[in-house]
Amino acid sequence: MNSPRQRGTPRSLLEGPPDADPVRAELECRIRGEFEEMPGLSLTSIQASRLFGISHDVCGDILAHLVEEGMLYLNSDGRYARRPARR
Repeated sequence: MNSPRQRGTPRSLLEGPPDADPVRAELECRIRGEFEEMPGLSLTSIQASRLFGISHDVCGDILAHLVEEGMLYLNSDGRYARRPARR
C-alpha cells in the first residue's frame, strides 16, 4: 500500500485544518519564508514538494492555503509565485 507520506512527514499533517497542527504551521511558515526571501521564485506543486521534502498532498494543501490568503497566486502554467505587493 502506497502512503502519501514522504521523508517522514508526520501523519497528522495529512488531516485537519492548516493551523491545527504546529508541525504543519511550521512547514507553512517555512514555505512562506522561502517565497518572501526569493520574490522571483516560481514552482509547480511537484517542484515545491521536492524542494521542501514533504508529500505532494501536504505541499499542495499548504500552497492552496497560501493562495487563499493572497500571499501566492497560481499562474496559468501551474506554477505558484509570490503575489506582487500592492502599492
